[in-house]
Amino acid sequence: MLKTFIVEDNALELANVQKFLAQKCPQAEIVGTAGGVAEAIEGISMGRPDLLITDIQIIGGRCYDLLDRLDEAGQLAGLRIIFMTLFQDFDQFRDRFAHAPVAFLEKPFTASDIKRAVEKVVRIPLTSQSHEQVLRLLKLLSGESALPTVPPENPPIASRSGESWWEKLRRLFG
Repeated sequence: MLKTFIVEDNALELANVQKFLAQKCPQAEIVGTAGGVAEAIEGISMGRPDLLITDIQIIGGRCYDLLDRLDEAGQLAGLRIIFMTLFQDFDQFRDRFAHAPVAFLEKPFTASDIKRAVEKVVRIPLTSQSHEQVLRLLKLLSGESALPTVPPENPPIASRSGESWWEKLRRLFG
């Protein structure tokens, strides 16, 4: 079973996610739901989910606040994440993090959309590298950092193989 926790402050949206999971993802066992950051922290600590499905805007902050607090508590590693949003500006993240255990769903979405998102995040192996990608994504989404779009003229060497940090970023994030 895939222990799943859902964070959604809209009761109708929450009911739809639960219904869609029941229809298309029988492996998803819902271990809890919450409408906001504080309630989610408590529920995730108790339920120890494998998958977090969260809206971007939630009571008490944004999902980034929740993920920051989970990371501080050591509960972010090993967690697959599906972000739900009304905004359509996540294509850049969807492409760059295609090999991270995260997915994005644009509202309104269908049961088939959620099935594809669950299949995507389950397919990605959880490693320390995938956890680092989630942390990078969190920083990008919260506006704390940005990936460079143009390589520097003389990038420093980052590994014994001679691969520069720029090449490594390109390899990791496509």
